[in-house]
Amino acid sequence: MIFDRDYLYIENNLNLYISKTPKRLAKSCSVLIPVMQNNRKIAVLLTALVCGCFCIALAQPDNWEEFERSKELAVAELKSYPHPDRARVSALLKVCSTAVFLKVREAVLPYRAEALDLSRRLNYTKGLATAYLSYGLYYKSKLQPPISLAYFDSALQVVRNSTDPRMVEIKSSALERKGLIYMEQDNYYQALDYFFESLKYSGYKPSNRKINLYTNITQVYLRLNNLEKAEEYAKLNIAIIESDTSKSVASVYFSIIDIYLEKDNFVQAAYYLDKIAPGIPHPIEIQINFGYYMKRGALNFRQEKFREGFDDF
Repeated sequence: MIFDRDYLYIENNLNLYISKTPKRLAKSCSVLIPVMQNNRKIAVLLTALVCGCFCIALAQPDNWEEFERSKELAVAELKSYPHPDRARVSALLKVCSTAVFLKVREAVLPYRAEALDLSRRLNYTKGLATAYLSYGLYYKSKLQPPISLAYFDSALQVVRNSTDPRMVEIKSSALERKGLIYMEQDNYYQALDYFFESLKYSGYKPSNRKINLYTNITQVYLRLNNLEKAEEYAKLNIAIIESDTSKSVASVYFSIIDIYLEKDNFVQAAYYLDKIAPGIPHPIEIQINFGYYMKRGALNFRQEKFREGFDDF
């Protein structure tokens, strides 16, 4: 689900997204802008998809009801841990982990605050690192990067050189999110530094982190117009999902399609679009459906197949 705040953010930054997109693709995106006068949300979503606002679409909870169910189960479990100990910290953080988007992250603020306070009193490093990471994600969702970066740095300071799998996972996540913030600020080389550093610790759960990192690295190289490096990391990503069926993420192909459109390699662009086609329409991820038809339409327009292109759009 994309909330009104997200639409406003995308619309306010639409020209910025287009400016970051390879020129030929930006032209395809810019034709959608006048449509906003008639149907703002659809136009904003479509344009953001093609411009790369949504780099990757993984299955995720997308409604308030699902969050409430997950939260209620976690809160019920929390009642089994009334004492101020590490077990309660873990249960509190489990409640926080049910939140993915800003609105739901705000709903678990009291649990996050208690987890951080109790972890400090217990000198519980794993709880501290997890709580700091959770706060960093919250402030990133609130579009407050300085505060978010401070919390990610705090998490990294607590983790240090720990080899505990959970701590290493936190380290990789904090580094990745710092890279995303710098990427959003157009600080591409610093973003790459953090993405590559995160890659060193990406062998732990969640298993999709390496896919996210390769996608982000690819997008940075696209914005730097380094198509060779972009293609290199896009292919590494494709190798992951094609060697492990449990990681079937159709939108991973979007980056390689953008690269081949920019290279005028229409045969390869069509080849990867055809890989996505059997799963279209996707029953859950409408972002994938929009992305597929917009990129298919862009390919047809580039080949002067205007009727097919209009049908796709």
